Amino acid sequence: MSAPVDGTAGDESKDEVDAEQEADLRRLALQGPPEAAGLPAGLWDAAALQSLAQSRHGVVLEARAVSRLLERWGLALQPLPDAAARSAAASAWAVADWPDLLLQARQRKAKLLW
Repeated sequence: MSAPVDGTAGDESKDEVDAEQEADLRRLALQGPPEAAGLPAGLWDAAALQSLAQSRHGVVLEARAVSRLLERWGLALQPLPDAAARSAAASAWAVADWPDLLLQARQRKAKLLW
């Protein structure tokens, strides 16, 4: 395992994970909430995964690198129209329910998570 980057002379920041590090990050992200991996309580997001990679492996991941990891893990976000097109039920939900949910969230200045 790589030592965390501490900014001292001679240290180099890594910007990608190796296969073992990726497997570790995936396991931690899929087995429980961020606090189970030693991070602040909340939901997994790109910032939490970046923080985990840096704290455990000394790797500074850019947003695009996080996106690539999530894609490999089958967790990439899908645009709603693309996801809804995969089934009649999802398509009906996107037409009938989504607009109202989105409006309510905007009025409350809330985020929709699924």
